[in-house]
Amino acid sequence: LKWVNAQHLKLRTVEDLVPLVKQQILWQGMFKDGLVSDDSVDLGVIDFTYAATALAKQMMETTKDAALNAKTVLGYGLPATFTDVRDEEARTMIA
Repeated sequence: LKWVNAQHLKLRTVEDLVPLVKQQILWQGMFKDGLVSDDSVDLGVIDFTYAATALAKQMMETTKDAALNAKTVLGYGLPATFTDVRDEEARTMIA
């Protein structure tokens, strides 16, 4: 069934999937409590959800996959700025 669901999701536009992925992100508790609801139209939330959906769309089998992918990426221990990068090899690759 996941394969069939994945095929259906691939036929939908990112815009169609954003509300569904937003629900999954809410269920994962990725937004601050009380700031976002199912009917929220905060542009930051919409932009984040759109980006998470667009990045995961071709590989996701369920809308939950997009939320879990975003949660994983946000869990990376990346420095806040380029100047905070201490690894010289990493600095060379980025620059």
